[in-house]
Amino acid sequence: MHKEMNQEEAVVTQETPVEEQAAPQESGAEAVATPAAASIAARFKHVNVKFAMVVAAVVILLAVLYAGRGLVVAATVNGAPIGRMSVTSELEKTSGKQMLESLITKKLIQQAAADAGITVPAETIAAEIKKLEDQVNAGGSGSLDELLAQQGMTRKDLEEQLVLQKQVELILGEKVAVTDAEIDEYITKNKLSIPKEQLAAARTEIGDQLKQQKMSIEGQQFVGGLREKASISYFVHY
Repeated sequence: MHKEMNQEEAVVTQETPVEEQAAPQESGAEAVATPAAASIAARFKHVNVKFAMVVAAVVILLAVLYAGRGLVVAATVNGAPIGRMSVTSELEKTSGKQMLESLITKKLIQQAAADAGITVPAETIAAEIKKLEDQVNAGGSGSLDELLAQQGMTRKDLEEQLVLQKQVELILGEKVAVTDAEIDEYITKNKLSIPKEQLAAARTEIGDQLKQQKMSIEGQQFVGGLREKASISYFVHY
């Protein structure tokens, strides 16, 4: 009997290493599975980050488009958009040539003023605007800004026009100057009877009118001369 027990123990002893050898195999399987799982998790994390970035970019793009919708869409009619390019196209058909020629004239005057070293002080423009405001207020026809709005202009547009006018005036110099003799001649020729207390203001107003007439005549000749000398290339024909 003792011999049989020894045999059984021997069997158990021989079997035990088999179990112990199996354990490392299980650990090996776990070692193989762990890097694969980590790789999959990392891949999903990368996809989630990329997706979040795409969503954020789309949201930002939509926000920018909404904020600047007026840059692309001029209006909507029952949800249907009217693009600004459509408006621009129609405007070019009706007044494109006139606007282009006006811009060319503006550029020529600016170049001529720069060549002559002429600058117009801001104080000069402010004084001219103040004079216009006083005239409008005296007429009781609304404010200067209201009159400008009726003509589709802003105060900035008026300032730019006044700068160009003053540039031409300074370039032409004596050609558009009005003398006292010319004012006297105008009063005599038109047989004006002006009260003494209003004479100074009347002479100033007459002088401004005569100056504007000279500016119109001399200014057209001046711009015409600039156009003849300039090299102007048209890439759009209206």
